[in-house]
Amino acid sequence: MIASIARGVRSTAALYVVAVCACILPGLPGDAAAQLALPALNGPADADAPTTLGTPAKPGTPANPGPPATPGTPGVLGTPTPSEILGTATASPLGWRIVKEAPIRPARLANHTERTGSTGFLDQQLRFPRVREAFEDKGTEVASRFREKGVESPAEVYIRVFKKEKLLELWAREQGERAFSLVSSYPVCKLSGRLGPKRREGDGQIPEGFYSIDMFNPWSEYHLSMRLDYPNAVDQARGRTARLGGDIFIHGGCATVGCVPMTDEAIEELYLIAVAARDAGQRRIPVHIFPTRLDARGMRWLAHAYGSDFVDFPFWQNLQEGYLAFERTRTLPSIGTYRGQYVVVPDMPAPGAALTTALR
Repeated sequence: MIASIARGVRSTAALYVVAVCACILPGLPGDAAAQLALPALNGPADADAPTTLGTPAKPGTPANPGPPATPGTPGVLGTPTPSEILGTATASPLGWRIVKEAPIRPARLANHTERTGSTGFLDQQLRFPRVREAFEDKGTEVASRFREKGVESPAEVYIRVFKKEKLLELWAREQGERAFSLVSSYPVCKLSGRLGPKRREGDGQIPEGFYSIDMFNPWSEYHLSMRLDYPNAVDQARGRTARLGGDIFIHGGCATVGCVPMTDEAIEELYLIAVAARDAGQRRIPVHIFPTRLDARGMRWLAHAYGSDFVDFPFWQNLQEGYLAFERTRTLPSIGTYRGQYVVVPDMPAPGAALTTALR
């Protein structure tokens, strides 16, 4: 990752493009917008059989995108292709391959990868002025911060959000290592709704659950943004209506109705780091959103504030399984779904790993 950031700082590309906007804002025409989601890691959810997360959100009806860019206009390329935004060009592979496979953990395959070369995603993103400026302004600082935390290139990253604390944490680990380290914490500017999951379109709720980034938007009306794959299979099973909403982003601009808003400075760092991780070969960047820290103290607070018979309390107990699995091991568990609930399988070390570590 550090090498990717350094390469990005040296880039001098200067092209302007038009891209989809963030969070319930004008976007691309329907057919183009539908292509922006990353391919699902697995097939569609089956309410009666275990499945894994990764089904992308269905794009909503886009607002009027305005007049299309004119190809002949100086300095404008026109609407970018999905590969320019997401790095999903079909002309070349992503640059990584699976080197460890555990049949009971299909959702974790993307975390067991070996870099075989840059995916080219960084170069594609540097064509956008805001991304290029973020790399030029913050690349050296971010690389230094990673080194201070003992995380060298390349790295995998993991994001988790705590709504009550209004806090976003960025974790990272060297590729091939087991444990994640906390790299940075960022304040979440504002919250909308209350604690609890998002259940329908227009409820103003910030989702709670286990998600991943499925789109990068370098031309957002909220500076820069990264979309989450809401609704997932659990959201679909527990939703109160057929219209669950979508287009939930981590974005800048410090304003929101249902997204995770950051300052422009914070989103520049987060976007930069996520792009570098993607360029290094991390296909899936997990984002876990919790109502609060779900340790024993946090659960007592929720029971006191809302009551243990509150409709969402069993859901929070289900989320706690994933929270505690990471807290105990500092590794990401495998998370699937079964009949509207998350199924959490902690990431266990291989037989003999504890002995090997102890003998070092």
